[in-house]
Formats: sequence, C-alpha cells, structure tokens
Amino acid sequence: MASRPVYTPRYWVILLRISKLCNVQARFLAFNCVLCYNASDFWGTLLPGGANLTKFHPLRLNVGFLLNKDVGDSRNFDFEESSLLIGEDFLISDLRGSARLSRTGQGIYIEGQLQGNIDLECVRCLSEYSQVLSAEFNELFDYPPEKDSDPHLTISEDAILDLGPVLRESFLLDLPIQPICRIECMGLCPVCGEAITEEHQSHPEEDIDPRLSVLKTLLS
Repeated sequence: MASRPVYTPRYWVILLRISKLCNVQARFLAFNCVLCYNASDFWGTLLPGGANLTKFHPLRLNVGFLLNKDVGDSRNFDFEESSLLIGEDFLISDLRGSARLSRTGQGIYIEGQLQGNIDLECVRCLSEYSQVLSAEFNELFDYPPEKDSDPHLTISEDAILDLGPVLRESFLLDLPIQPICRIECMGLCPVCGEAITEEHQSHPEEDIDPRLSVLKTLLS
C-alpha cells in the first residue's frame, strides 16, 4: 500500500504565499485589463508602449488595459513592419511610425503618423517603382459603440481597436493620380518602345513622303 505524502510546514507556507500572490495579481489584472491572452500579454501592459501589437495583425491593437484607465491616461504605440497587407489588396512595405492613444469619456482618441512604401507603375515608362506614402490621422474610436457610430471607428467588445481601415484610407488619399518614377522620366521611345534613358540610342529618321512632311510639325 502506497504511503501518503507528508507535507511539511514549509510546504504550507510556500503554498499560502503563492495563493496570496495569485489573488493580488488577479485583482490587478481585473482592474487594469479587459483582455489578456496569456502572461506575456499581461506583463506587456506594464512595459513602455504597452501590449501594442496582437498576434493576429499588427494594426489590431489590444487596448483593454487602456479602457480601464482614467480619462486622460495615454500610451504610445510604435510600428515597424517590413511587409504588411492592409485589407485584401493593399500591400505596404517598410511600414514605420508611431501613434498616441488617449483615454476619453467617449472611448479612445488616437493621433499618429505612419509611413510606408508601395509598388506602382510609372505612367510614362511603365516600369515598376517604389512610392513613399505618408498617413497622418486624428480619430476618436467609440467605446462602447453607439447605434449610429461608424463601424470603422469603434472598439470591439473584446477591446480590439482596428487601425487598418483608417490607415488604408489615409494611404489611398496620398496615392498620386499619375504615378511617375522620377521627374526626369522621358517615357518610352516611339520607335522601339524601350524606356528612354541616358544609354538609349537615338534612331535615324525614316524617309517619309514630302507631301506628308508637314504633318511631322504637328508632333513637335
């Protein structure tokens, strides 16, 4: 018959201390956080910058800890992503910047500046190039959301603030109407169709009917 384990007084003292510590941390967690997935997320709220990025998408911010703060409290969020898909069709590279989130009576007010690059096609030479885009935003996200609130400017019940739609709209507004790879771009050669560069060789003029030579002046 197996013997029953003997618990020393020291064991009970350690167990009591662990129990008290868990109770203290549990009360602190309930007061400061709405949503924390694990211990690393909880301790992240205590660090400078907060638990700024969730595991699902860098622009979906877990702001539960800030919602339980007093009005006027704020936290800075930093962004640095080598490549990020915003929405379903907007691929940004080298995303960088910061935003400041402040607790208000209506929810969370966010202001920030972000910058990134996007691949576009030049309208002159049809070559692909990297275009720098800048976004500056100042928005109030409602919490709890009202019936007439903009769904893109509300915080979900699980305390997630989705910055994606706001950032995508700001980047779209910064897109050039006629993308040009560089101001000096000469476009395509009308003879060979190659991009005109410093190494491009001119083509000899073709013989034309003298009766049609006057039409050439219309193209100059």
